[in-house]
Amino acid sequence: RNPRFDLDSVYGDGPLANPELYEPVSRTSRERPTKLRIESGGLFEDVPRTRDGSAIIADPRNDENMVMSGLQAAFMLFHNHAVDLVKHEDRGASSEEVYEKANQLTRWHYQWIVLHEILPLFIGQAAVDHILNHGCKFYQPEKPQIPVEFQGAVYRMGHTLVRPSYRANLAG
Repeated sequence: RNPRFDLDSVYGDGPLANPELYEPVSRTSRERPTKLRIESGGLFEDVPRTRDGSAIIADPRNDENMVMSGLQAAFMLFHNHAVDLVKHEDRGASSEEVYEKANQLTRWHYQWIVLHEILPLFIGQAAVDHILNHGCKFYQPEKPQIPVEFQGAVYRMGHTLVRPSYRANLAG
C-alpha cells in the first residue's frame, strides 16, 4: 500500500478513517479508539471477521493464508499490549497520545525486525552494514515511492515463497 514500512496494512488510515478496524468506544465518550479489534474463533486470537468469514482488515491480502493472517493478528495484539503499556506509564495521556505512542512503538519494533532480521537474509549482513554506515545510494526517503517494476518483481517473488500447505500446531 505504501513504501514506508509503517504497518498501514494493519492500521489502515487510522481509527477515525477506518473505525471498523478498532475497538469501539461509547458514543458519549470524546475519546478516540486506541486498540485494534481482535477476535478468537477458538483456541487462538484471530483477525475480526464478518459472518461469512471475510477478514475485517485494512489489506485483505493479509488473510490469504494462515501464516499471513496469524502475523496480522500478532501485530494487532502487539499494538494492543503497547496501548496498555503506554496507559500504564503515562496515566495522563489523552486517547490520541496513547494511540500515537502505541502505534509508534509497534512500528519501531516492526522496522527493527525488517532491518535486523529480514533484510540480512535477502541482501546479506555486509550490505545492511554498508547501508547503515554510508546511507542510501538509490532510495530517497524524503520521496518514498516504489517503482512499478519493483512492485511486480517482489509481488511475484513473494508468491513463490508461499508453500502449498503448512503444518501448524492447532492444539495450542
